[in-house]
Amino acid sequence: MAKIAQDPTFGGGGLTWMPGGDRCLVEAWPQTYERHSGISYEKFLGQDIRDLPDADYMIPTTRAYFTAAASREPRLELIEALMTGTDGARFWCRYERLVLPWRTSPSDTFICSVPLVRLLRRV
Repeated sequence: MAKIAQDPTFGGGGLTWMPGGDRCLVEAWPQTYERHSGISYEKFLGQDIRDLPDADYMIPTTRAYFTAAASREPRLELIEALMTGTDGARFWCRYERLVLPWRTSPSDTFICSVPLVRLLRRV
């Protein structure tokens, strides 16, 4: 699964495992997150997505993943997020994200997320 985070065909997307529907564990994470945050994406593997460092960004992400898992339907979202780079500079990032649920059992779902950055703008 870790190859998904590096595969240009996949778009540098993420993959999470939602065991029992109440947790959202990172299996693969996009390298683009590292580029903007300065933190290695590999550090997040195995962690619950809600425990990642940028809560203002992660909480809405978690909601979208849980919504897709519960509805069992793909979602296409337009995201605008205020982010902070490693140098402390803040910027707006606008991107489209395709969220796909994959149910593997009645209690387990995998969610893959494929982002496509459309705009970066300094604040």
